[in-house]
Amino acid sequence: MEEGDGDALYAHYALHHLGILPSTLMALPLQERGFIYASIDRALAQGV
Repeated sequence: MEEGDGDALYAHYALHHLGILPSTLMALPLQERGFIYASIDRALAQGV
């Protein structure tokens, strides 16, 4: 993954920590995907 490839990094986290396939993540409406991204950011900030 290239630095700055945010979608791929979020997809990697979602797959390995949340069990969400990348294709499922990318098919979500933008607001839902944004919520998941924000949730991932929060989990990482808290060291979860």
